[in-house]
Amino acid sequence: MAVTIDSFDYSSYQRLPPMTLEHALALGGALLERIPNEAPVHVRRTGERLRAMVAEGREALTVRLREDAPAYTADEVALDGAADALWVTLRSRLEAWLVFEHTALAGLAGKNTRKHRTGNELAAGAQNAARARRLLDRIYGPRGVAFVQVSYAEQCEAMSALLRLIEEDDLTGDVTELVGEAWLAALTLVQARYEAMVQRRMGRMRSNSGDLAQLRLRLHRTILRYNTAVLAMLDEDDPASLERVNEALRPCMVVRSRRRKRARAEEAEVEGEEVLVDDFEAPLEDGEVMEPAASERPTS
Repeated sequence: MAVTIDSFDYSSYQRLPPMTLEHALALGGALLERIPNEAPVHVRRTGERLRAMVAEGREALTVRLREDAPAYTADEVALDGAADALWVTLRSRLEAWLVFEHTALAGLAGKNTRKHRTGNELAAGAQNAARARRLLDRIYGPRGVAFVQVSYAEQCEAMSALLRLIEEDDLTGDVTELVGEAWLAALTLVQARYEAMVQRRMGRMRSNSGDLAQLRLRLHRTILRYNTAVLAMLDEDDPASLERVNEALRPCMVVRSRRRKRARAEEAEVEGEEVLVDDFEAPLEDGEVMEPAASERPTS
């Protein structure tokens, strides 16, 4: 049944689903692009308040991004790259011993004949493979080297914990024998410099960009006030006013529709189905919203 002014659901535009500041900014910007040309003064006045809020939100978001991702110096990037490489290659050298677990090599172990003079060496290799396997499980476990892809501060703590584990659990001897003394010596030296680098970064002055959560709530309220002002354009004596209001507030319905799609996708995932939902992947005025991607740190 076609929607008329009498059956029009005002509440659909007087409530908004929870959303991030980025989504709220995109919604506010899309609404501003659709202010009706014939909008009365109260709508334009409320629209200007919304425009000011969107501008304030975008500026605050830019400042926060700048604060959360301070410049990385060349020395910091180089030190991080060295730490990453040491932990990754330590793991690789331990994994290299696992070749002696191969069943074909195991069958040759202990055969010290003229043709198999290396039988004892293969047996020793199998023993070292077992030691390497235990070290890999103890040091790296199921997470592997994922800790080298997190923030500097998080990686610093992870590396420090691993070095304590190696020392306190008496793994130093096995690590040294299997990979050489250079690795632990280098890791210890790099760790000290890495900790100093993290302390310097954390000690840098950070300006106050304000509480983004409060800003998001203010923007949320301003959008609702704007919606209310637009809804006041509905005129029972002018049926065409319904189309104008719907067109002006269409971004709000796009947001609600996308939230419903995401909810259905999450339900499908629980049931074992894979459903792709492109939540806010293009400008909202075309039915979607672009959400920028960001990385906390540069590639080493």
